[in-house]
Amino acid sequence: MFDAILGRTHLYAVAPEPPPDPDKPAGSPDFGIVAITPGDSLRFNVTNITGSNGVPPGPCNVLMGFRNAAGNTVKIVSGTIEPGHTAFVYSSWVEAAGAALSTNATARLNLHPFVNFPPDPCRVTASAELVNAATGETTLYILPAVQPNIAPPATVGGTTNGQ
Repeated sequence: MFDAILGRTHLYAVAPEPPPDPDKPAGSPDFGIVAITPGDSLRFNVTNITGSNGVPPGPCNVLMGFRNAAGNTVKIVSGTIEPGHTAFVYSSWVEAAGAALSTNATARLNLHPFVNFPPDPCRVTASAELVNAATGETTLYILPAVQPNIAPPATVGGTTNGQ
């Protein structure tokens, strides 16, 4: 839902998805399109949470960024996220407009956050924040339409190892 006068997004909702199949390998979090205006920035957060066997992970190499509605890359970064840490990347409206193929960029531009990482042993979770570009305040917190399959910690005799 967005403001018809200013075009700013006020509500972002996704359809409920069934829980992921625990027997399938984890995939990347899947976000829908998020619209930003000249008064917004979009922050994308990726956290290295657990290894595939439920034990604390090692570092995870990621490629993360934004594509526009046409599928063109707006911004992309790569790096290593240490266990239990979060990496983030911002895109401003100006950056999104610069990646548009047309010079007639509209007031609302659509961005699609994405992250790629090696399938094992990495497990990540992600979120996005629509940020007021003038104040730095988060105006909308966004979870992906589909979270990856995250394995629970390993258990022995009904107790959780390492907890």
